[in-house]
Amino acid sequence: MEVRDLMRLRIISDPQISPDGGRIAFVHTTLDYDEDEYVSDIWTVDVEAGDVFQFTAGRGKDKHPRWSPDGRMLLFTSTPPHEGDEERKPQLYVIPTGGGEARKLTDMKRGVESPRRSPDGRRILFISPFPAEEQEGDVKVVKRIQYKYNARGFFPGIRKHVFTIRTRGGKPRQVTEGELDVDSAEWLDRGRAVAFISNLNEDADLTRARHVYKVDAKGGEPARLTEGKRTITALRPSPDGDAIAYTGHDFRRGLATNQDIWLLPVEGGESKNLTRDFDQDIGTKLSCDVKISSPNPNPGWSPDGDALHFTSTYGGVARLYGVPRSGGDVEAVLGGVDNSVEAWSMAENGAIAYTTLGTTSPIELWVKEVDGQRQLTDLNRRWVDSMNLCGHERFEFRSSAGHTVEGWIMRPPGFEEDKRYPMMVEIHGGPRGAYGHSFMHEFQVLAAQGWVDPEDREFRDVPPLRCPHIIVLGTPEVDTKR
Repeated sequence: MEVRDLMRLRIISDPQISPDGGRIAFVHTTLDYDEDEYVSDIWTVDVEAGDVFQFTAGRGKDKHPRWSPDGRMLLFTSTPPHEGDEERKPQLYVIPTGGGEARKLTDMKRGVESPRRSPDGRRILFISPFPAEEQEGDVKVVKRIQYKYNARGFFPGIRKHVFTIRTRGGKPRQVTEGELDVDSAEWLDRGRAVAFISNLNEDADLTRARHVYKVDAKGGEPARLTEGKRTITALRPSPDGDAIAYTGHDFRRGLATNQDIWLLPVEGGESKNLTRDFDQDIGTKLSCDVKISSPNPNPGWSPDGDALHFTSTYGGVARLYGVPRSGGDVEAVLGGVDNSVEAWSMAENGAIAYTTLGTTSPIELWVKEVDGQRQLTDLNRRWVDSMNLCGHERFEFRSSAGHTVEGWIMRPPGFEEDKRYPMMVEIHGGPRGAYGHSFMHEFQVLAAQGWVDPEDREFRDVPPLRCPHIIVLGTPEVDTKR
């Protein structure tokens, strides 16, 4: 494995299964070495036949595929290639799933993100940066502590707001206004209202606190639904619209508190913690340097609304779990060693489309149905067959403080048991991310340095770089306050 082998990789992300479970749309990404950028298109798979098709094409970035309720239209965002120094922004498009031209819906100056179809499919909700007040000239008027970020630059007065637009097109309607940032938003009350995550307090930039708010889909004054101290990262209304599930925590162990799955009445009030005894954080936290991040799929409702599903990472494996809406034991639904669930979606018939993480295999697309699970894509087979990939072995030990610590050792190609080798140690921080059974191009490249025989190169007094790797992380047994 060499550094430039990364350029031949094909990366799958954001698997979205159609409502009837017959097709899966996903984002297919390649790396353009000469232009120093990623190129992504929308691809689809026929679940029964296994046929894989490229659905969109271009030199830009097509992302966020989302099916219409009847499965006849596909919504997605597209960013055209840059022209000179002009930076293009992602806009909304819709395209018939039976084929045809994509139709552009938006022309937002700062682009769009996080599109959501209304329950009846007639409108689309999205988030876009928008000025709370226009600023002209070279002077920047700063009213908030957060006014610049690396790679984004200055954005005084520019805040993320909710907009809606009809599927057939037209002028977008701004739903939220003012000096606030919307992190995530979903349709509520059959499309008559919007639930969103934000912090409307004046000290919002001084805290990590976030709450769920409700606002009329035509705009107006938002109403806060959650009570108490909270930070919230994602929300999903129930299929019948009577409750909102969200992921977040109550700061009981400060910022290192594990996230839980909570249930909130749609009219607001006290939230019920469904995973208090689960004692694992929510989300796929396995490190993998050959993946494109997918939009957060957690939490997700079962089609009948009786259960909630989410991913969680433990012991170097990310699994999909389920918990009854009424409360009870959390049960593993899907996933295992070298078959970790990276991103997922569920059809109305209960079929699950998901992408997987494995130690010696890049991400591919799988489906779980009533009769079992099977792999649908093998886009990197030739790439894998051309590589001499290294596996690893798991071990554990007790730290001086008495905590159980996991590690993985990776031996280089041509390793001989009776020889001594120098060792490279990759140490992971915490408490969120984790090394485990997932592909790491960096580790494969480092281990592959041992391929070269000492007789074929001049080492002088330096021993050959045949480096096994110990990859260390703290397990959830470690006190999360630390």
